[in-house]
Amino acid sequence: MIYNIVGDLLKQDKVDIICHQTNCKGVMGAGIAFQIKRAYPEVFKKYKEFCDEYENILLGRTLFVNCNDGKVVANLFGQDSYGRGFCQTDYVALEKAIATVAKTAAKYKKSVGFPYKIGCDLAGGDWSIVSKIIEKYFMDSEVDCYICSLTQEQEHEC
Repeated sequence: MIYNIVGDLLKQDKVDIICHQTNCKGVMGAGIAFQIKRAYPEVFKKYKEFCDEYENILLGRTLFVNCNDGKVVANLFGQDSYGRGFCQTDYVALEKAIATVAKTAAKYKKSVGFPYKIGCDLAGGDWSIVSKIIEKYFMDSEVDCYICSLTQEQEHEC
């Protein structure tokens, strides 16, 4: 089941697995990735090491990192590089990563959370495409999936 809620994804008690799209270059310099880097330094450390080791074969993969507060951060490798002004999101790679999250969450009976417009703001993706991918894996699932937006207006756009 998918729930659209207003609030900071990193502060949601209902969310066990925090999902965000990452690049394959080991950079968490903006957006939710930067927030995760500050809140969970252990995530950035493992992410950076993973990128340094596997940079050329990361698209579509998911790196799960257990955090000190009991949360898990899922780094979804849905874009090769970073930058603005054009679409960085690789929809096939992002879907593969989301499918991995759905399977893992179901196996361990964990809830998941995505930032509203994951892969769409800074990475330039199309929310109508990405939201359909999320719906494909979570709409009829027993896994609780939360799409977290920061404003009421964003909640009504979902």
